[in-house]
Amino acid sequence: MLYNLQVLRALAALMVVFVHIGAIEHLHADRMFRFGHTGVDIFFLISGFVMVHSIWKKPVTAGNFVANRITRIVPLYWALTMGIFAVALLFGYPLMQASLPTWPEFWKSLLFIPFLRPDGNVQPIFFLGWTLNMEMAFYALFAACVAFGKGSLDRTIWPCVTVIVTIAVLGAVLQPADVALKFYSSPIILQFALGMVMALAYARGMVIPAGASWVLLFVSAAFMAIYPHLRIGFHNAWLLPATGAFVGSVISLERHGWAIQNKFILLLGAASYALYLFHPFATAAADRVSAKVGNFAALPVAILFAVPVAVILAILIHWAFERPVGNLLRRLTHNAPSVVDRQESAVLAGEASEEKVSG
Repeated sequence: MLYNLQVLRALAALMVVFVHIGAIEHLHADRMFRFGHTGVDIFFLISGFVMVHSIWKKPVTAGNFVANRITRIVPLYWALTMGIFAVALLFGYPLMQASLPTWPEFWKSLLFIPFLRPDGNVQPIFFLGWTLNMEMAFYALFAACVAFGKGSLDRTIWPCVTVIVTIAVLGAVLQPADVALKFYSSPIILQFALGMVMALAYARGMVIPAGASWVLLFVSAAFMAIYPHLRIGFHNAWLLPATGAFVGSVISLERHGWAIQNKFILLLGAASYALYLFHPFATAAADRVSAKVGNFAALPVAILFAVPVAVILAILIHWAFERPVGNLLRRLTHNAPSVVDRQESAVLAGEASEEKVSG
């Protein structure tokens, strides 16, 4: 498997955690942790890469691809959405949003349909689900391209990339007022396309030289750190070279023998989806805990509380819910796990050698 890609998943999720630590009002740390906003861009780029990587050596049908994505994404997100809605319904107390959710918002959230909330945000009941709305639309497009490509990487990838780029360009030029059109044409979708192209290049044996990889790694990381503080138009499109260089250099370094294989970090990468979804509960608790100490100690207390709690919670949810439910659904539907999922499970269980799961 690509060990460093798992590390990037863990890193991207932790970056988002720091964004929401910075959002704690009394800490006044928003500017300090703005670098974390690029974590979502990295997630989307990795999604594009992994989708191609998952069909590279073993082509799958569109149906198998969709089933694997639903098994991976839907159970945990639906459980969380239903829990948040149940609390609001039973106790009249909204979680994760300013107003009480309605039944239409509930169904739209479950069906990954974007809508405008009363607070002016295009977000589902669980606010972080906006990224999943984009992910599911991308999966649907990619599945259609898999069916069209009939086992050919080029016939699968290039039509998908062309559609994504066309949508992003039209969105930038036409500036649609419709909520769904504006949402789906955001320039951040270009990260999906970039990830797919990078995966194709990787499959063709293209890697960045080791020396250049180290340079690109540090330069791109520095740019991503300062980018949120810059006033640059066409948001996210300017991040493409940086995220591409960052992820590309990390993946290339693995080909040159620089792979991080620490089991805990790999486990955190596997649990990155749970970390992404459930960390707001840890940061919300950190808000209350840090408010009880002096201003000088509030920020370190918030970090030292939120990060470990979020990580432990994510790992527990991954082992107790995500993995068993995913395995159960695959058995019930007679659907084999994707190549990436099998490699991930094998490495974490220590059941396969590096040679057997590489690539």
